Amino acid sequence: MALFALSATQTFGQDNILLPPTPLPEICVDLDDPLNVVPGVEYTYSVEVPAPPGDKTYHWFVTQHENFIDDGVLTINRVDIDDEDNGFLAAGSDYYDETSANESIQLTWESFTLDPGEFVFVVIYVENTLPEDGCVTNNLKVYRIQPLHAFTLDIANILPDFSDFTLDDLEQCVDDVQTATFDPNWDDGNGGVVYDYGQNTFFYVVAAANFTNGYQLSYQFEGLQGPTPEGSPGQHATIYYSNTMADLIGDDPTADGSVTIEADVTGDDGNILGIIHADNGTVSTDGQMLYIRIDIIHNQFEAADEESIYPYELRLDAVLVDEEDTVLDPDEYGDLLNIADQIENADDCGREPFHNLAIQALNERPTVDSQTGDPVVPFLPIVPEP
Repeated sequence: MALFALSATQTFGQDNILLPPTPLPEICVDLDDPLNVVPGVEYTYSVEVPAPPGDKTYHWFVTQHENFIDDGVLTINRVDIDDEDNGFLAAGSDYYDETSANESIQLTWESFTLDPGEFVFVVIYVENTLPEDGCVTNNLKVYRIQPLHAFTLDIANILPDFSDFTLDDLEQCVDDVQTATFDPNWDDGNGGVVYDYGQNTFFYVVAAANFTNGYQLSYQFEGLQGPTPEGSPGQHATIYYSNTMADLIGDDPTADGSVTIEADVTGDDGNILGIIHADNGTVSTDGQMLYIRIDIIHNQFEAADEESIYPYELRLDAVLVDEEDTVLDPDEYGDLLNIADQIENADDCGREPFHNLAIQALNERPTVDSQTGDPVVPFLPIVPEP
């Protein structure tokens, strides 16, 4: 668990909490292979030209064109690294410099997909000027590039004092009773009590890494309780999300988006929370944080039926989207299996939907049983709002 150690220096409502994304072991993804590239990782491509002597210039470029030289002319179908929407490159040094004497280049790739029959190449075109007679000769070599899917998602609970996160389950006290009002019209005039049992709020941090454009985030949520009295409203929850934690703190969260659920969401596909976009086009192994707040509105669920705790499970799943927010094939571009705690047995690094789980729980309210009279007389019942 040392991989996740952070200093608890964040203060309430001021700083975002950073969750380190799961390091992907080489058994699943080799981050050092410059031919099978992961988005956001910088790769170095280098050559050596031992002969002949002379002044050499090195022209590095990326292309999808399969004819690199045609009729003695170098192709002009190069990826434009200055175009933010070029679809392949996020950054690069000495890219197609007409006068570069640099034998190497550093390229950082975006995430991209290739249809059958599509290719991507890194090309090095070398020109050499012979010292004796100024004769200029050239040569060209090619690397074939294939993208590697390495998208990961992680979730953790945020500690109650907002100082840090925890990979463990969290418990908190159930809210105080907010209102208790006599309704004289219930049960043929004998009456009952209408309760508002308040609400509790959970916070989470999510880290997504190794992607371009964005991802579609889906959720499953389990633990919402039905009403204590029949005919009353049971618990419901509102889920908020934002890339800034401070937006979610307080009575009036200014979230990027929200959704309200009246019952557990446990289906295989869950429900879509929203599309989360990359802040700077491409997100590397450092990850990009997202913050989630869930308000559990108790309504007339008493939380006093001699249960020690009431657990609530939030599961997340994510699938990459392209530049037009079209969801890519989940089996091929979904969140990879989180295997940080089972690397020794990681013979399957494929996709396992909704494997990201965080659990928070509420402690029970005091159970109060009548002991008055013989036989025992009951309290006024919990009744729905009139």
